[in-house]
Amino acid sequence: MNKLICLAVLFTVCAISSTRLGIPMPKPGICPANGKTMRHWCRYDYECPGIEKCCSHGYGGYGQKFFCTIPEKPGRCPYVTGPGICIDQCSNDFDRPYGLKCCFNGCGTVCTHPGYGKTY
Repeated sequence: MNKLICLAVLFTVCAISSTRLGIPMPKPGICPANGKTMRHWCRYDYECPGIEKCCSHGYGGYGQKFFCTIPEKPGRCPYVTGPGICIDQCSNDFDRPYGLKCCFNGCGTVCTHPGYGKTY
């Protein structure tokens, strides 16, 4: 129990210290695997406008590039099983509240709950 309290205190001190030193915290979301909507080069999240994150796009090592990219929320979109409605309800995951994702449905984009298991 004491170790848990010490760890919590240490984490809090580090978070407060980094904020006071002017080191910005990372933006929410995860970098997409496919690197869509790359904007411009960056080194840190704070260099990217709005909700965009600084994400790696490349093969690692020499020549690896970092670009501002619209992040994704955790989870996966369901597999497309046929044509869906041809209306775009969203443009990215952060258009959606409550953990919903913006997913392609075969024609347009819809708001849906993410899947984490084998069915998605």
